[in-house]
Amino acid sequence: INVSNPSSDTPLHNVEVSDPMFGGVVWTGSLAPLEWHLITGPIVAHTVVATDPTILENTAYVAGLDPLDTKVTNESSCSVDIVHPAVVITKVADKACALEGELVKYWINVTNPQTADVMLTGTVKDDMLGMSWSFPSRAPGETFWIVYVMAMPEQDADFVNTATVSAEDHQGHNVSASASWRGRAAVARARDWIDRGAAS
Repeated sequence: INVSNPSSDTPLHNVEVSDPMFGGVVWTGSLAPLEWHLITGPIVAHTVVATDPTILENTAYVAGLDPLDTKVTNESSCSVDIVHPAVVITKVADKACALEGELVKYWINVTNPQTADVMLTGTVKDDMLGMSWSFPSRAPGETFWIVYVMAMPEQDADFVNTATVSAEDHQGHNVSASASWRGRAAVARARDWIDRGAAS
């Protein structure tokens, strides 16, 4: 907040700057002709919260007295557009269980949800594959699809394959999400038991 005395010949005293967003009075003092004072720092900082309106408007007020104690006042407002970036990712496969080495087809869908209000650009990663895919700007409601095939790895426990997405809007606000597919190797283990029984 910048408060100034635009007069070239009249000083001001009992100058008081107030801002309801910051609890009232944020500065008091005097201003010589053409003098100005900048109010900054934590006293005039606002942390955006979920309950803030989409357009956050803030008004500061100033009042002061000239040498004859005549009151002068002024006010100034500014507004900030509160953005709501978000991203959603889903991951599905063409089967719920598979033999070790059997091919599994995956679909990854990344969506900039309709409830968001900014474009998103980002990257999808699958650490199990060691692969990543970048996607260009997606408007709210638009999606980005990835389809790939991977062999079921050899392991005793259920196989969990996770994809993550990290995206940014035009101001660099970051959003991220992840989605997993859990596959079962029950068929492979059952076949192994049958083979062992036949061998015995």
